[in-house]
Amino acid sequence: MSLTLENAAGSPVAYTLFRFSGNRSTLVGPDSTDLITDEIQINSEGPARTAASFGNRRTSVNLLRSSTVPVPDETTVSKTVKLELVSSLPAGLSDSAVDEMIARMSSLLGNPTVLKQIIVTGQVQI
Repeated sequence: MSLTLENAAGSPVAYTLFRFSGNRSTLVGPDSTDLITDEIQINSEGPARTAASFGNRRTSVNLLRSSTVPVPDETTVSKTVKLELVSSLPAGLSDSAVDEMIARMSSLLGNPTVLKQIIVTGQVQI
């Protein structure tokens, strides 16, 4: 399993399967080492049926990368930065409803100005 993304310059960045266990996969990118994090984690939990519901499939995709940040003593340290996409889809949801949700989320993720306002400045009133 592999996944190719694009970096900010538009160049391809390949992630390859490093570990798979149960409902979790970890893919590593070209910058990944023992000291530097560059990975994608994919988790998925199947629906849990109840008397009132067929349940929801819960999935998360985490992009993790190491980055150097300043600290109060005027030095820098390496920290892991994470962006996470989380979904909860009711079992039996139509393909067209899934496609619509994906289209709208893709549109949001494709708007770096709005994303920066939300995740960097914490602006929730857009």
